[in-house]
Amino acid sequence: MPAREYAPHQLLAPYVHSFCISERHFAAPHATFDIFPDSMIELVWNIGAPCALVLPDRTFPLPACYAVGLLQSPLRITAEGLVQVVRARFYPWALQPIIGAFLRPTGLPSAAGLLWVAAELLPPAPGPAAAPHDGEWALEQLQRILLRQVLEASLDDAGAIQAARALIEQHGDIALPALAHQLGLSERSLRRRFHSAIQASPKEFARLARFEYVCTSLWQTPGIPLADIALQAGYSDQAHMQREFRAFSGRTPRQFASDMRRLRALFAAGRNMQDA
Repeated sequence: MPAREYAPHQLLAPYVHSFCISERHFAAPHATFDIFPDSMIELVWNIGAPCALVLPDRTFPLPACYAVGLLQSPLRITAEGLVQVVRARFYPWALQPIIGAFLRPTGLPSAAGLLWVAAELLPPAPGPAAAPHDGEWALEQLQRILLRQVLEASLDDAGAIQAARALIEQHGDIALPALAHQLGLSERSLRRRFHSAIQASPKEFARLARFEYVCTSLWQTPGIPLADIALQAGYSDQAHMQREFRAFSGRTPRQFASDMRRLRALFAAGRNMQDA
């Protein structure tokens, strides 16, 4: 089933870009999926079959709830059975103010982009007489929890947040001097404040925003000419886009587009089976 996206409650809008529900059955030979870098931090709550992180020498079981930070390379996840996930896509400045007290280190140097989320943040499991877990139930519960947390939260650096929003909206295609001028800041001050709020430099974040734009375009329209995407995303040329894309994903844009075609076909086959 394709992912379903939902707008957050208005009180969560300064912190959460969107919620997403996804359900997919995993079995060999399609038992893995990759989490790619992007410009958001995701809070992931899995209410379905357990998942595991694929490391070079082993697999590491993932908890029911974890946070995925600003990655520099993909994370590979494996599962068997029906995985049901609700995700809250946080702006990168917003996760710490909302649930920072519940975040725990993983102890995995090779997976520095992950944080575990303490179980006490989540609601207790429903009793036998309650309705079974599903994505809609999980979304309602998670949004209720975050609304409770947001009443005690505050965002400190409006300038850094405004800069990050501009980079997201323009998919990284804005120069640092122009961005600093818009905000009435020196470039040095913007770099310092941005890194303090986002935990990344403006340049690093712009690269992530641009890469995310290309990924989204290739998912929505796998057949779009790569030269067109490179131009729209603000790369100097197609070769520049290919270098950046490989650095973040370990594959070329053409390979990624091919993966997206197969994934769309897989979802379409699943829908046809349900309709039969």
